[in-house]
Amino acid sequence: MTKKEILHLHNRFGFGLLHSEVEKLYGLSNKELVNRLIKSSEQTSQLSLNLAYLSEFKSKKLEDDKKKLLRDKLKNSSLELNHLWVQQMVTTEAALRERMTLFWHGHFACMIRNGLYDLQQNSALRAHALGNFRTLLLEVSKSAGMINYLNTRQNTKQAPNENFARELMELFTIGRDNYTEKDIKEAARAFTGWNHLSDGSFKFKSNKHDFGLKTFFGKTGNWKGEDIIDILLSDRRTADFIASKLYFYFVSDVVNKSHIQEISEQLFSSNYDIRSTVRLIMLSDWFYTKEILGKKIKSPIDLIVCLAKQCYLNIEEKKSVIAIQRQLGQELLAPPNVAGWPGGKRWIDSSSLLFRIKLASMILNDGNIAWNEKGDMAEDMLMMTSGRKTKRSKIKGPKGFKISVNVKVLENVYSDMEIDQIAEHLISIELSTSAKDVLNKSNNTIIGKLSAILSLPEFQMS
Repeated sequence: MTKKEILHLHNRFGFGLLHSEVEKLYGLSNKELVNRLIKSSEQTSQLSLNLAYLSEFKSKKLEDDKKKLLRDKLKNSSLELNHLWVQQMVTTEAALRERMTLFWHGHFACMIRNGLYDLQQNSALRAHALGNFRTLLLEVSKSAGMINYLNTRQNTKQAPNENFARELMELFTIGRDNYTEKDIKEAARAFTGWNHLSDGSFKFKSNKHDFGLKTFFGKTGNWKGEDIIDILLSDRRTADFIASKLYFYFVSDVVNKSHIQEISEQLFSSNYDIRSTVRLIMLSDWFYTKEILGKKIKSPIDLIVCLAKQCYLNIEEKKSVIAIQRQLGQELLAPPNVAGWPGGKRWIDSSSLLFRIKLASMILNDGNIAWNEKGDMAEDMLMMTSGRKTKRSKIKGPKGFKISVNVKVLENVYSDMEIDQIAEHLISIELSTSAKDVLNKSNNTIIGKLSAILSLPEFQMS
């Protein structure tokens, strides 16, 4: 494996490698590298929050003001979980599991804003990220977060709610145009009675369930929710749909039907085993071709994690990293809708591209990230200002938070590397003539070199 291929594998199925880590991997075959990635992610490392205050909700004498305070605290704990997750992605040794958790987070997009339910769903995604898709699908479908988000709690035999049944088919399994409105109605009846307790555990309420016969995909029976899921998974089109999602996320925005068919065949024949399916992609020759290498735009989370990891950033202040996520258009635990983030070229527009290009330089040059408590995305409410006094830095606005840079660490790491060597490690594609000119004219300090490299448009590609 060449250095570019090693980095490509770990960029797409992990969160990149430090320069010192790459050196240790020279001489290993593709199979050895893939096995190493999989083995490092065998164990599940769960995130944790301090949610002891939830016990106060049990008090019947709780005043309204106190209840509101606790609800706000529960909502803010989702921001804490966001921050913990970013730190996990930066520091984890189980890179493949963490990457797959992020992928499934987009697939099962869910806006909860409840620290307990967010944590439970994140734990389910992490636990089954490399396991069986049926198990993962059931766990997420029965999670308190999804039950609340898609109104399954309101789905009763007296008044069926079709939200979850529709999204289950359109977004989670078989894909749009592969089912009828009658299928949606019958599936909704099968999921009646699905609910949860206050601690987030699943609760089936039999008195709310429709036990009558249902005809779904031409099959008639006394179907329950689990039966609907099994029928969907038995349809090869579900494997095709999941395979296409995997291909778009990990491989390319450009559809290759033969490659997707290969992934689908592995997924279906293995009874939806995720690990072996991902392994097939990582071992495929076509995954390392010039049409694939460096041709995907980094997602905002990829960009943030890459900067934090490669520049040894200290991101202890959670509000700063969340402010950046909001400006770039991908806030963890807060997808735009049930379809998740569209990804691909839609990560970039004129506003976000400018912010992306300036981001690294601003951070490395002692920048401040402005934070707005209300989450307003207006440019005047979320800005980055350099540490030096400028007209823009004098604008009265929200409190700013710094992401600190340890210059001594950077100097130790990169001191023996020329700027073109650093660029080769951090950038996946060939540099344009203008990009090379920028590097040649850069400040010769470590901060100057990194600022120049990380501000190139080419750095936005993975």
